[in-house]
Amino acid sequence: MGRQKSNVRRSGVRVLGVVVCMAVALVPSLSMVDRVQAEHEPLKFAHVAPFTPLGEPGVGGRVTSISIKPNTTAAPSDSTGTVLVGGDMLGVAQSGDLGTNWLPSTGLPSYEMADFTWDPNPLYSDQVWVGSMSGPALSKDSGKTFASTRAGMGDLTGYPYSSPVQRVVYIGDNNTVLAFGGSQRRWSEENGHPERYGRVWVATRDSTKSSGWGDWSVLATLPGNIV
Repeated sequence: MGRQKSNVRRSGVRVLGVVVCMAVALVPSLSMVDRVQAEHEPLKFAHVAPFTPLGEPGVGGRVTSISIKPNTTAAPSDSTGTVLVGGDMLGVAQSGDLGTNWLPSTGLPSYEMADFTWDPNPLYSDQVWVGSMSGPALSKDSGKTFASTRAGMGDLTGYPYSSPVQRVVYIGDNNTVLAFGGSQRRWSEENGHPERYGRVWVATRDSTKSSGWGDWSVLATLPGNIV
Protein backbone atom coordinates (compact mmCIF):
# COMPACT_ATOMS: atom_id res chain seq x y z
CA MET A 1 0.00 0.00 0.00
CA GLY A 2 2.86 2.40 0.90
CA ARG A 3 4.50 1.72 -2.47
CA GLN A 4 1.26 2.48 -4.30
CA LYS A 5 0.87 5.81 -2.46
CA SER A 6 4.46 6.68 -3.32
CA ASN A 7 3.82 5.97 -7.03
CA VAL A 8 0.67 8.09 -6.92
CA ARG A 9 2.59 10.98 -5.32
CA ARG A 10 5.33 10.75 -7.96
CA SER A 11 2.70 10.69 -10.76
CA GLY A 12 1.02 13.71 -9.25
CA VAL A 13 4.28 15.59 -9.10
CA ARG A 14 4.98 14.83 -12.77
CA VAL A 15 1.52 16.00 -13.83
CA LEU A 16 1.85 19.16 -11.74
CA GLY A 17 5.25 19.82 -13.31
CA VAL A 18 3.80 19.55 -16.83
CA VAL A 19 0.96 21.93 -15.94
CA VAL A 20 3.41 24.46 -14.47
CA CYS A 21 5.62 24.27 -17.57
CA MET A 22 2.60 24.84 -19.83
CA ALA A 23 1.52 27.82 -17.77
CA VAL A 24 4.98 29.35 -17.90
CA ALA A 25 5.13 28.84 -21.64
CA LEU A 26 1.78 30.57 -22.10
CA VAL A 27 2.61 33.65 -20.00
CA PRO A 28 4.70 35.44 -22.67
CA SER A 29 2.04 34.84 -25.32
CA LEU A 30 -0.75 36.06 -23.08
CA SER A 31 1.31 39.10 -22.09
CA MET A 32 1.98 39.92 -25.74
CA VAL A 33 -1.71 39.63 -26.65
CA ASP A 34 -2.74 41.80 -23.71
CA ARG A 35 -0.10 44.39 -24.54
CA VAL A 36 -1.12 44.57 -28.21
CA GLN A 37 -4.79 44.84 -27.38
CA ALA A 38 -4.11 47.54 -24.80
CA GLU A 39 -1.96 49.62 -27.11
CA HIS A 40 -4.17 49.03 -30.18
CA GLU A 41 -1.11 48.44 -32.33
CA PRO A 42 -1.20 45.90 -35.17
CA LEU A 43 1.31 43.10 -35.20
CA LYS A 44 4.13 43.82 -37.62
CA PHE A 45 5.93 41.11 -39.55
CA ALA A 46 9.21 41.99 -41.24
CA HIS A 47 8.77 39.38 -43.97
CA VAL A 48 5.42 40.67 -45.24
CA ALA A 49 5.71 43.34 -47.94
CA PRO A 50 3.10 46.13 -48.02
CA PHE A 51 0.39 46.05 -50.68
CA THR A 52 0.53 48.63 -53.44
CA PRO A 53 -2.71 49.69 -55.20
CA LEU A 54 -2.59 48.90 -58.92
CA GLY A 55 -5.67 50.84 -59.90
CA GLU A 56 -8.22 49.48 -62.37
CA PRO A 57 -6.43 46.95 -64.62
CA GLY A 58 -9.22 47.21 -67.19
CA VAL A 59 -11.55 44.34 -66.30
CA GLY A 60 -14.41 46.51 -65.07
CA GLY A 61 -16.86 45.97 -62.23
CA ARG A 62 -15.69 43.43 -59.67
CA VAL A 63 -12.40 41.57 -59.82
CA THR A 64 -13.46 37.91 -59.81
CA SER A 65 -10.08 36.17 -60.07
CA ILE A 66 -6.35 36.79 -60.03
CA SER A 67 -3.53 34.42 -60.92
CA ILE A 68 0.26 34.55 -61.10
CA LYS A 69 1.93 32.29 -63.64
CA PRO A 70 3.69 29.40 -61.85
CA ASN A 71 7.45 29.79 -61.46
CA THR A 72 7.18 33.55 -61.95
CA THR A 73 10.02 35.32 -60.18
CA ALA A 74 8.65 37.88 -57.77
CA ALA A 75 11.91 39.22 -56.37
CA PRO A 76 11.92 43.02 -55.98
CA SER A 77 14.88 43.27 -58.36
CA ASP A 78 13.02 41.38 -61.09
CA SER A 79 10.37 43.30 -63.05
CA THR A 80 9.29 40.32 -65.18
CA GLY A 81 6.36 38.11 -64.32
CA THR A 82 2.93 37.29 -65.72
CA VAL A 83 -0.20 38.17 -63.77
CA LEU A 84 -3.79 37.68 -64.95
CA VAL A 85 -6.87 39.41 -63.56
CA GLY A 86 -10.45 38.53 -64.43
CA GLY A 87 -13.51 40.73 -63.98
CA ASP A 88 -17.26 40.43 -64.29
CA MET A 89 -17.73 43.06 -67.02
CA LEU A 90 -14.71 43.49 -69.32
CA GLY A 91 -12.96 40.12 -69.43
CA VAL A 92 -9.28 39.50 -68.64
CA ALA A 93 -6.29 41.81 -68.29
CA GLN A 94 -2.71 40.54 -68.58
CA SER A 95 0.45 42.03 -67.12
CA GLY A 96 3.95 40.95 -68.07
CA ASP A 97 5.72 42.97 -65.38
CA LEU A 98 4.04 41.91 -62.14
CA GLY A 99 1.19 44.40 -62.40
CA THR A 100 2.94 47.60 -63.41
CA ASN A 101 1.29 47.69 -66.85
CA TRP A 102 -1.83 45.92 -68.14
CA LEU A 103 -3.25 45.01 -71.53
CA PRO A 104 -6.67 43.51 -72.30
CA SER A 105 -6.75 39.88 -73.40
CA THR A 106 -8.53 39.11 -76.65
CA GLY A 107 -10.59 36.24 -78.09
CA LEU A 108 -12.84 35.65 -75.07
CA PRO A 109 -16.29 34.15 -75.74
CA SER A 110 -17.84 36.45 -73.11
CA TYR A 111 -16.62 38.96 -70.56
CA GLU A 112 -17.94 37.63 -67.24
CA MET A 113 -14.91 35.70 -66.04
CA ALA A 114 -14.35 32.98 -63.45
CA ASP A 115 -11.19 31.15 -62.30
CA PHE A 116 -7.83 30.63 -64.01
CA THR A 117 -6.01 27.28 -64.21
CA TRP A 118 -2.46 26.92 -65.54
CA ASP A 119 -1.36 23.72 -67.26
CA PRO A 120 0.92 21.86 -64.80
CA ASN A 121 2.77 20.07 -67.64
CA PRO A 122 6.10 21.89 -68.26
CA LEU A 123 5.65 21.28 -72.01
CA TYR A 124 2.54 23.47 -71.93
CA SER A 125 3.52 26.01 -69.27
CA ASP A 126 2.19 28.92 -71.38
CA GLN A 127 -1.30 27.44 -71.49
CA VAL A 128 -3.97 28.69 -69.11
CA TRP A 129 -7.72 28.06 -68.90
CA VAL A 130 -10.33 30.53 -67.75
CA GLY A 131 -13.96 29.81 -67.00
CA SER A 132 -16.71 32.06 -68.29
CA MET A 133 -20.48 32.23 -68.63
CA SER A 134 -20.02 30.92 -72.17
CA GLY A 135 -17.92 27.91 -71.23
CA PRO A 136 -14.14 27.46 -70.92
CA ALA A 137 -11.57 29.40 -72.92
CA LEU A 138 -7.92 28.43 -73.45
CA SER A 139 -4.84 30.59 -73.97
CA LYS A 140 -1.54 29.29 -75.36
CA ASP A 141 0.43 32.51 -74.86
CA SER A 142 0.11 33.07 -71.10
CA GLY A 143 -3.17 34.91 -71.32
CA LYS A 144 -2.58 37.43 -74.11
CA THR A 145 -5.13 35.77 -76.38
CA PHE A 146 -7.84 33.22 -75.64
CA ALA A 147 -10.02 30.97 -77.78
CA SER A 148 -13.37 29.46 -76.86
CA THR A 149 -12.75 25.75 -76.22
CA ARG A 150 -16.22 24.32 -75.68
CA ALA A 151 -16.67 21.69 -78.41
CA GLY A 152 -19.22 19.19 -77.15
CA MET A 153 -21.03 21.71 -74.94
CA GLY A 154 -23.33 22.89 -77.71
CA ASP A 155 -23.36 25.95 -79.92
CA LEU A 156 -23.88 29.52 -78.78
CA THR A 157 -27.12 30.31 -80.56
CA GLY A 158 -28.84 33.58 -79.77
CA TYR A 159 -27.80 33.72 -76.12
CA PRO A 160 -24.22 34.20 -74.91
CA TYR A 161 -24.67 32.60 -71.47
CA SER A 162 -24.53 28.90 -72.20
CA SER A 163 -22.79 26.12 -70.24
CA PRO A 164 -21.18 28.42 -67.66
CA VAL A 165 -17.93 27.11 -66.20
CA GLN A 166 -16.39 28.32 -62.96
CA ARG A 167 -13.14 26.32 -62.99
CA VAL A 168 -11.16 23.80 -65.02
CA VAL A 169 -9.20 21.22 -63.00
CA TYR A 170 -6.46 18.83 -64.14
CA ILE A 171 -6.65 15.27 -62.83
CA GLY A 172 -4.63 12.07 -63.00
CA ASP A 173 -1.60 12.35 -65.28
CA ASN A 174 -2.61 15.93 -66.24
CA ASN A 175 -3.90 14.76 -69.63
CA THR A 176 -7.50 14.95 -68.46
CA VAL A 177 -9.45 17.99 -67.31
CA LEU A 178 -12.76 18.52 -65.58
CA ALA A 179 -14.86 21.65 -66.05
CA PHE A 180 -17.29 22.49 -63.26
CA GLY A 181 -20.49 24.18 -64.34
CA GLY A 182 -21.47 27.18 -62.27
CA SER A 183 -20.85 30.86 -61.62
CA GLN A 184 -19.74 32.61 -58.44
CA ARG A 185 -21.61 35.71 -59.65
CA ARG A 186 -24.76 33.61 -60.20
CA TRP A 187 -25.71 35.16 -63.50
CA SER A 188 -28.88 33.85 -65.14
CA GLU A 189 -28.35 30.80 -67.34
CA GLU A 190 -29.78 30.24 -70.78
CA ASN A 191 -33.51 29.66 -70.73
CA GLY A 192 -34.35 26.02 -71.23
CA HIS A 193 -30.98 24.71 -69.99
CA PRO A 194 -30.88 25.36 -66.22
CA GLU A 195 -29.35 21.92 -65.67
CA ARG A 196 -26.08 23.08 -67.21
CA TYR A 197 -25.32 24.97 -64.01
CA GLY A 198 -24.63 21.68 -62.26
CA ARG A 199 -22.84 19.78 -64.99
CA VAL A 200 -19.34 18.37 -64.61
CA TRP A 201 -17.64 18.06 -67.99
CA VAL A 202 -14.58 15.97 -68.92
CA ALA A 203 -12.09 16.22 -71.82
CA THR A 204 -8.71 14.68 -72.66
CA ARG A 205 -5.71 15.85 -74.65
CA ASP A 206 -5.98 15.25 -78.38
CA SER A 207 -3.10 16.31 -80.60
CA THR A 208 -5.31 16.07 -83.69
CA LYS A 209 -7.42 19.02 -82.49
CA SER A 210 -6.33 22.61 -83.00
CA SER A 211 -6.92 23.33 -79.33
CA GLY A 212 -4.98 20.26 -78.26
CA TRP A 213 -8.07 18.93 -76.47
CA GLY A 214 -10.88 16.59 -77.45
CA ASP A 215 -14.58 17.35 -77.20
CA TRP A 216 -16.20 17.76 -73.81
CA SER A 217 -18.70 15.20 -72.54
CA VAL A 218 -20.89 15.19 -69.44
CA LEU A 219 -19.39 13.19 -66.58
CA ALA A 220 -22.04 13.97 -63.99
CA THR A 221 -24.86 16.40 -63.21
CA LEU A 222 -25.17 17.88 -59.75
CA PRO A 223 -28.18 19.81 -58.45
CA GLY A 224 -28.08 23.55 -59.13
CA ASN A 225 -25.17 25.96 -59.10
CA ILE A 226 -22.28 23.99 -57.55
CA VAL A 227 -20.11 27.03 -56.79
